[in-house]
Amino acid sequence: VRIEERAKSLTKRDKITLETLYQEQVKEKKALNIILKTDTQGSLKALRDVLNNLEDEEVRINVVHGGIGEVNKSDVLLAAASKGIVISFSVGTFSESLTLAKDERVDIRSYQVIYEMIDDIKKSMQGLLEPRYEEIEIGEVEVREIFRIPKVGVVAGSYITVGKVVRGSKAKIFRGDEVVGEGVVSGLKRFDKDVSEVLTGLECGVNVEGFNEVRKGDLIKVYETKRVG
Repeated sequence: VRIEERAKSLTKRDKITLETLYQEQVKEKKALNIILKTDTQGSLKALRDVLNNLEDEEVRINVVHGGIGEVNKSDVLLAAASKGIVISFSVGTFSESLTLAKDERVDIRSYQVIYEMIDDIKKSMQGLLEPRYEEIEIGEVEVREIFRIPKVGVVAGSYITVGKVVRGSKAKIFRGDEVVGEGVVSGLKRFDKDVSEVLTGLECGVNVEGFNEVRKGDLIKVYETKRVG
């Protein structure tokens, strides 16, 4: 209850992530506050020791709370209140905790291998950590005809069966269960007009830059890239 009251009293804060840690540390010596969740008591003790040994002259690592089991809402609220991050090792995160973390702008990092965790934190302390991204499927396109157009290339006469197709999205071409090519949706046409997106149940012409071997009967799956950490 105290944690919830403290969290509610906070104004919206900038998200503290491993990527932003470097920008914080250049101003003055900072503490990286960590809520640590593991699968066993032995892992918890070992990881506490590892994290404490990662401190340097610029950044102090402070394990605010350590516990056994999946990441719960209290862990997220404590991270929000302490302007820290959550690190989970070999345990999952409750779905409601993920939703709360998004609302509270709390970074949750999950690991199965201890050296990956160590490497991430070391890189962040040096300002070298790259953002992480994931691909999210947003649509599926059934190729019904193939047109070869001079100066344009192969255009797939298609029907959107699921979701939508958006110009600029990443595309993977499936022939049966096999991925036969990848590219970017560089062109979309509806009735000879260039469009930015086409929705489920509509026909369109799709040009996939980077792969000119699309065939009738192929399935094109379209993805957007989303930053996750």
